[in-house]
Amino acid sequence: MPTGGPFPTKNSEFNDYSNTVTPYLNANAVRLSVSGANLTILNTFYDNPGVVQNDLGWKQLWALNINDDTTTKTISDLVRIRRTDMEDTLRLIYGDIPKSALTVSDRNTLNIPLRDSTPTPVPVLTFAPDVEIDETRNGVQVLRVTNPQTPDTDAMPPNQKAELQTFVGAANIPDNNIAFVGLKTTSKHLNTVNFLPAQKGQTAYYRGRYVNPKGEQGPWSDVTSEIIL
Repeated sequence: MPTGGPFPTKNSEFNDYSNTVTPYLNANAVRLSVSGANLTILNTFYDNPGVVQNDLGWKQLWALNINDDTTTKTISDLVRIRRTDMEDTLRLIYGDIPKSALTVSDRNTLNIPLRDSTPTPVPVLTFAPDVEIDETRNGVQVLRVTNPQTPDTDAMPPNQKAELQTFVGAANIPDNNIAFVGLKTTSKHLNTVNFLPAQKGQTAYYRGRYVNPKGEQGPWSDVTSEIIL
């Protein structure tokens, strides 16, 4: 599930947020009708020394991630996964809290403002996503779509999706000569593309742009390409 809603964009700010809201929800669980099961899951995702690296909580992973002596790509990937775990659980918790139970202090702490009765137009973005090929293996390529303005997270810009296009053909085709076709519109930062055996050895080209809920599109990204294995 994409980052958004009450959650800060930067991981460093999300760390501050999680350090505040996790103990706050524990202290106010009864008053806010927080499910015991969801609270247990949140606490485990937040703070779990664990034995296996994959089981570590956000608190442990973030400490490893910001330490130059211990950070690795694996740790960075696990930080992304654990953040998503925490956000998904927090959304479940927030969705179950009766609106009438939320005080001004609750809303300020959890960053759940009262909904504005006047809808705010979603802008057309003037910049493109970064579209990169994260992985290439037998008959499969995995695209990573990121926001160039928030490179330390996998979050989409608020209320935006990414429209992806592709083309499969010979190598070294000039960008202006590529006959792109639609691939998908996605809110996910990782997107798997599958190929036919006959396409092995050809080159896959990709580009992307942001689209708001009204279907208004921003500019296209640079073209990226990779040989199909």
